[in-house]
Amino acid sequence: MYTCKKATALIEKEETETHSLLTKMRLKMHLMMCGTCTAYKKQTQLLSNWIKNKNDSNVDVAVLSEDSKKEMIKKIKKKQIDL
Repeated sequence: MYTCKKATALIEKEETETHSLLTKMRLKMHLMMCGTCTAYKKQTQLLSNWIKNKNDSNVDVAVLSEDSKKEMIKKIKKKQIDL
C-alpha cells in the first residue's frame, strides 16, 4: 500500500503522466481508505481546472506592483534565514 507521501506525488503526476494499471489500482485503494489524500486529489483537480480555464474566462488577473514583489521576496528570504 502507498504512503500518503507517495500517493500525493502520484496525484500530482497524473496531470502530466499516465500511470500503469497497477499504479492506478494501488492509488485508488489508498484513496478509498484515506480521506485526506482524497481531499487533496479533489483540490488538485480544482486547481488544475482553474488554471486550464483561466485563459478562457474574462476574469482580470491581479498584478502586483514591483514594490509589492520586492517586499514579498524580502519577507520570504527572512523566513528562510529564520528557519
